[in-house]
Amino acid sequence: MEVEEDQDNHLSDLQKWGIVSFKYYTQMTERDIAELVGASQSAVNKIYSKWKKHNTIENLTKNNSRPSKLDVMDEEIQEALSKLDQKGKEIFKARDFKYVLNKELDIDISESTAQRWLKRLGYSHNSFKIYQQISEETRQSRLAYAHKYKRRLFNDTFFSDESAFVLNNNQLSAWTKDEEQKQIFKKQIPYYQSFLLVWGAISKKGKAKLYFYDSSITSETYIECLKSFLPQAKEMYKFDKFYFVQDNARPHVSKQTKEFLNKENINLFEHPAYSPDFNPIELIWSKMKKIFKILVYEKNIQTKQDSIKLIKQIWKNYIDQKFINSCIDNLKNYFDIAIENNGGILLN
Repeated sequence: MEVEEDQDNHLSDLQKWGIVSFKYYTQMTERDIAELVGASQSAVNKIYSKWKKHNTIENLTKNNSRPSKLDVMDEEIQEALSKLDQKGKEIFKARDFKYVLNKELDIDISESTAQRWLKRLGYSHNSFKIYQQISEETRQSRLAYAHKYKRRLFNDTFFSDESAFVLNNNQLSAWTKDEEQKQIFKKQIPYYQSFLLVWGAISKKGKAKLYFYDSSITSETYIECLKSFLPQAKEMYKFDKFYFVQDNARPHVSKQTKEFLNKENINLFEHPAYSPDFNPIELIWSKMKKIFKILVYEKNIQTKQDSIKLIKQIWKNYIDQKFINSCIDNLKNYFDIAIENNGGILLN
């Protein structure tokens, strides 16, 4: 133990900071770092642990340790944190904490140090999903809609919507025991377009062919999409009346689109704003994207055309009529949840 202590004491600051840097920024083992900087493995472990706990590489003793700014200014820092609470920031990023310390206490630290300080102060880093806040008017509209249609079977209704399939997300997370094996799950995909815009429609009579937009969605491109869909819908329902559900995106509700739908005698079914949970095709998109994310790696998809082909195959082979019917029938459960939440959006 005394030898290790002595070797630790005789390491230069450059060697100590090298240990911290290699340990923090790389995946090198402590043994490899020790050989590289010329120190013992235990010294590497001790120096890195000291830096992580005390934010220093200097030697510490029980009687003559150098406290960090965090220890010396604990009350002032807690007061600075309260400034964030007063601004209604129950959750915040490390850079917010860093900014407040600099502004209130003239303390300039790095963002990584801010993260360590927050951990020592009892904070933890978590992931949050952000949902759009809806107005009271929208809430009441959703509530009225749920009450009105909770017993409807929707046997005569097409549900439609667009969705974006991300093409160049080159990471797939998976569990593995072998640290070296993780590269298998990270295949590069050439950048050709960041996403594909796809339109689809489902009903208890069947599903329409997918429509892929070549550009952004406008009134003109949306009408072209509808022109390809209407013959299919009329063939499915023959002489029976059917309704058509779309959301309130601008191209869907533009004057030009409304005129086209009126001309074609399409019966639009009302749909409240900010209500994706009231459209069962969202469940279809969710399933398709999960399958797409897996198959794009398994099949090593490299081009836009191959991606389109894969999405069409998923639509054909994985989205059967039984699943479509179950999604539509499940609407009543979403209506019940909306009613229980006074029109609020289901957070899932």
